[in-house]
Amino acid sequence: MSSEETNVSFSANETNLLNIKVGRCVASNFDELSLSEQILKEEYDICRLTVPASDEDAVVKLERTGLPYYYSGSIIRYKTRIADLAEGTFLHKDLQYEKYDGTQDGLLLQLLIGTWGTYPIGYYRTPFLNQLVTKEQEILCVFEFYKNHNLQKDFPNNTIMFIRDKENYVGFFALNIIDDRLESHIGGIVEPYRNGGYFFDMQEYIRRFCIEKKLKYFAFGARNENRRVNEIFQKFGYTASDADNIFHIVSLLSHTTENKINQDELIIENEDAKTTYTKISAIATKNANSIIDNSFLNLHLKINQLKNITPGKYNIITTFPVISSNETLITIKIYNTDNRLISFGYFSSK
Repeated sequence: MSSEETNVSFSANETNLLNIKVGRCVASNFDELSLSEQILKEEYDICRLTVPASDEDAVVKLERTGLPYYYSGSIIRYKTRIADLAEGTFLHKDLQYEKYDGTQDGLLLQLLIGTWGTYPIGYYRTPFLNQLVTKEQEILCVFEFYKNHNLQKDFPNNTIMFIRDKENYVGFFALNIIDDRLESHIGGIVEPYRNGGYFFDMQEYIRRFCIEKKLKYFAFGARNENRRVNEIFQKFGYTASDADNIFHIVSLLSHTTENKINQDELIIENEDAKTTYTKISAIATKNANSIIDNSFLNLHLKINQLKNITPGKYNIITTFPVISSNETLITIKIYNTDNRLISFGYFSSK
């Protein structure tokens, strides 16, 4: 394992729009200790972890972190040589391909909603986060990212193309030139045009674009559960090269509902781990019972990095990110005298 490649990056766009602190990590072989330390240090509410599906130890490593995590889905990765694609023809000879120039934000958002609106990112499908994040918020995150990073005047190798059939916009796609390949990880055809052959015109446009730009490969991804789209891709001649698994680590260290926060002092003397755990559990249970009905709190306290709590004085902050009829998450943050988060625990109903 390599801790050097385990880099959790702050996602400012998602953090600002979702009002929870989001980190993202893409690693071919992540180091669970480094991942956990970064999440604790930056107090990420959620970390979106992307790992190869071939990493059979991913779940074992996530279990070792002591952090609550949930499988969010898989992405099939395609990488195809342009020379291997058959030459096609346009089914609609009079289509117009309009480049995004920063003035068509309303159109871009409309097409995103029409193609990605049912499953933008996937936080809203994750336990606990589904109480805090909506599909509508997620689509705004996608919108803000692509309108900023695919504006060609600022990023010469990136652009977005709208597909127009006479007066109707039927779809769009992003184009990103990276080295000798073209990548396009977002796009689609909107209803009611999906059975009209526009997808194949879009793919033929991309094939010809790659030839014109002397690009060798076309790469993109598709959700594994979207069987229909994957069947179309493979019918067109694209080759699946690998797959990634997505995990949402729902640490929720800073978010709380209705400003409910309890603060307590913890003093640890020369005690064994069991006694330390009992002290923390007593504080956490007391604070939890002050907010919710005890009969609803038949939950077990899990503490991350208990070994970090050595003899000394600590400050415990209890927050209540999710309190609902079917889900409960209560977090306990443990700070040392330097106000550094060294450990945290949580009550979870899942």
